[in-house]
Amino acid sequence: MQTDNDVLYIGKEGVFDGNGRLVREYTCKTNRTQKGEKELLESIKGASSLTKNAVGFEMQMNELHALERLITTAKGFTGQSKKAAKFLLSWWNAEEWGGFDLREAWGCDSSIAEDMIIVFGLIVRLQKYPDTLGYESDFAQIVAGWPQLRKTGE
Repeated sequence: MQTDNDVLYIGKEGVFDGNGRLVREYTCKTNRTQKGEKELLESIKGASSLTKNAVGFEMQMNELHALERLITTAKGFTGQSKKAAKFLLSWWNAEEWGGFDLREAWGCDSSIAEDMIIVFGLIVRLQKYPDTLGYESDFAQIVAGWPQLRKTGE
């Protein structure tokens, strides 16, 4: 069973456990790079289960992977891609792209539905829009691929 101490987060000052305790401090705070973060994470026991977010938000590895799988799926042109796109675009701007009817998840492949559940938890926990998490260009690509999903004036 995973505990708060088993989950690690990248923050501005270093790596923290789930209780907010500093596990490893950055040695050179002014020269922090993605490569440096990776090396830091790999130097800590259990690095394979750590988070990685380029803009400094706390994301568990399963959340990061679920979000990126949904984004990849949404950039496609299948029925499953359309469902993933509708789900993600409802997070980005529900007023413009419409809400996501939860019954649509009934027709999703189980792996996509599981990713939606994980990402829903991420959305609730972070209370941030996807473009603030570093995914603005990905969402722009989804918008370009699915213009027909945009709500029309009612």
